[in-house]
Amino acid sequence: VMNAAASGTRSTSLASIGLATLGGDHLGSSEVERCMHFIARHRGTDPQALAAALPGVAPTPGDIRVAPGFGTLFGDIDPFAAGLAELFCATAVANGALDWGNRFAAAVRPGGSGWLVPGVAAAVAGELGFGPAAGGMLYQLASLPGLMAHGLEMAGQGIAAMPFVPDQLYTMLAPGDSPAGARQGRRDTGRHQHL
Repeated sequence: VMNAAASGTRSTSLASIGLATLGGDHLGSSEVERCMHFIARHRGTDPQALAAALPGVAPTPGDIRVAPGFGTLFGDIDPFAAGLAELFCATAVANGALDWGNRFAAAVRPGGSGWLVPGVAAAVAGELGFGPAAGGMLYQLASLPGLMAHGLEMAGQGIAAMPFVPDQLYTMLAPGDSPAGARQGRRDTGRHQHL
């Protein structure tokens, strides 16, 4: 939405662009739906045993999905998603979707994975009694005001106003290189965007 707004897209089109983007498989409403199915299917399973049995998959270079809604974001645990989960879990019912998801996130933490925002959204929607299709749509709806605000912020400013990561924080990788290996070799502690 920010890219569209900065490049001159009419503001009346920004909401539909945001909803379309959030409808995707990677961190979108489709992942919320898959996560709701995953939690419903495995809530009777011990999260520790399940975490040990699941192979991770790489949906993007440097990221892992141990299950829908759980994995890494930019090669690390997502602190925003973890904070959201902590906030919601403080008032969640025992043995509900959030409680199970939180125990599963703790079980995958030693491998460097954790909650992702679609996972938190899925667990919250499940706690509220919504089905997977409605949970995915609620995720889009709840995210839309923030997307619109970002779009309106960038409207008419041009692409140079985008908040790009400073050049010195990029690590350029050759095809086949591992982002994890690049992180091990760097000395600074700034957040890197791997290309």
